[in-house]
Amino acid sequence: MTQLMQEGFEEHDWDEKWTRRVGMEKRTTERPHTGSYSMWFESGGAIGKTFDSQLTDAYISYYFYDEGRTVIVPDENDIIVSSGEINDKTKTFRLGIATQNSNDYYSYWRTGGTNWVTTTVRRAIGWHKVEIWVYNGGLTASIDNQIIVRNYTSVNILNSFLFMCSPGPLEWWVDDISVYSPSLYYPGENGNGPPPPPEESPATIPLTVGVLVLLALASL
Repeated sequence: MTQLMQEGFEEHDWDEKWTRRVGMEKRTTERPHTGSYSMWFESGGAIGKTFDSQLTDAYISYYFYDEGRTVIVPDENDIIVSSGEINDKTKTFRLGIATQNSNDYYSYWRTGGTNWVTTTVRRAIGWHKVEIWVYNGGLTASIDNQIIVRNYTSVNILNSFLFMCSPGPLEWWVDDISVYSPSLYYPGENGNGPPPPPEESPATIPLTVGVLVLLALASL
């Protein structure tokens, strides 16, 4: 097991490890998950990471902050308001904070699908942990220790991932990104052991209104 990346945005030269896109993104002390800094996105801001080689066995985890804004977005699948993306160059998996089909529950979208799929994980204001496993059996993802999709076979290689915020009146934060290869462990029936004990999550506030924000997993 090798840790390929650990990013908490505590270093002043953080941008030397990432590819930045035109837009609003910045390292900020406003809302860190741990430490003193996190990465803030608004209006087209994006940072991406491409690995030197394709990874067929990898584990990614990161934390995103769901602030709970209500925004009206056109009913189009290619409208990505806020996102963190992962891909194997040709296939896509996206994880949505709020999408056209649900403002109250997190959703996911994948290559070959025609719409977002609503999960049973209810949105809440605060920090949330995302875990993604990529392996020869496919892709499995969870939010706050709850599996939302298992063995999605169209994505079984990690090539790159992206965090972004499309132009619009939304903002979000990401922090504490980790990438390991081979994976730390595999979830459920696919692997060499069960997930670790659940972590204590930061306090969250259930949402009572819909908010349109996306956290996606797709190609750079």
